[in-house]
Amino acid sequence: LCWPTATVASAFVSGACDPPERPRASEPAAEGVITDLEMSEKGSVVVKTIDGRPASEVWLSWLPEEDAAKLRPWVDDPDCQDPLASAEGRNLQYPMGIERAEGRIMVCVVDIKGGEIEFLQGVEVSVGERLFPQYVDKATICGKTHEAAQAVVAKQASTSDIRGAFTFSCGINSILGEADGMQDVSDKMACALGSAPLFGMIGGPELGHAYGYKASFACVMYSCLVFQ
Repeated sequence: LCWPTATVASAFVSGACDPPERPRASEPAAEGVITDLEMSEKGSVVVKTIDGRPASEVWLSWLPEEDAAKLRPWVDDPDCQDPLASAEGRNLQYPMGIERAEGRIMVCVVDIKGGEIEFLQGVEVSVGERLFPQYVDKATICGKTHEAAQAVVAKQASTSDIRGAFTFSCGINSILGEADGMQDVSDKMACALGSAPLFGMIGGPELGHAYGYKASFACVMYSCLVFQ
């Protein structure tokens, strides 16, 4: 509307990656097959077992012991716990991946009830699919938004013709990045875009019409759109 002859370019990147190392040398290879699940009344996937074991136990075995210990109360005594959101974002820091023909799909644990884990709504998951751990940290979060901006600029001749930019990113930016991480994100975006006017949103904007017109949770997603 502002620039009817503008060229628009965009890019998306994921902030999740493989864990830096296996958290416990005694554990077997960190992957597992979903062997039982059900749909909750609100339409989310509840995984009951992975490789025939309680799903929460398998997932926690993939986490560093310190972080797993902070989530264990929801396994041992779920009825007496506050919502999982009070776990300092530990559950959000360790999403899981599913490899499919169209790419790597991310699922995020939003609740633990004893041996069961509940995924955030949006991704269809089936018995027989293989899960593997993914990892998000503050440094990755701060760098990935910058990476999205750089990917856009790479499609252009230079930053001199950029007149404005818009970015929308997963809320994990602010949950795990905190105030200093958000400042770092802003500084790096300004650098990548040549200090163009920038408007950003953080929250759940990746929950939209995607993945076959069904809401698909991108988990830790960063994007940048520029007007040239």
